[in-house]
Amino acid sequence: MPWTRLEKHWQQQKFRVYRNRHDEALRISAALTIRRQNLLAEILADDLDGLDTIHKSRRLRQTEDELDRARIDLISARAALEAEEAQHYTHEPREARR
Repeated sequence: MPWTRLEKHWQQQKFRVYRNRHDEALRISAALTIRRQNLLAEILADDLDGLDTIHKSRRLRQTEDELDRARIDLISARAALEAEEAQHYTHEPREARR
């Protein structure tokens, strides 16, 4: 039946979209974590040298806020992906339901 192939293809496409969203959220979270670590290292080095760290501290707070939002996005993307995986792998073809 052509409609079953179409439905299966649509489900696979939908699964790929959720997987891509999750992967992108994971990459963003990782990049922000690295940025946060670098800023912490810069602040520590400047503080040891007696330099002003106010501007970098602001950037650090901003990065931490962005990281919090990215983590929320990652949690949402992971939940959506897991729900889609559960539906995708337990999905019955319509013929089997008859």
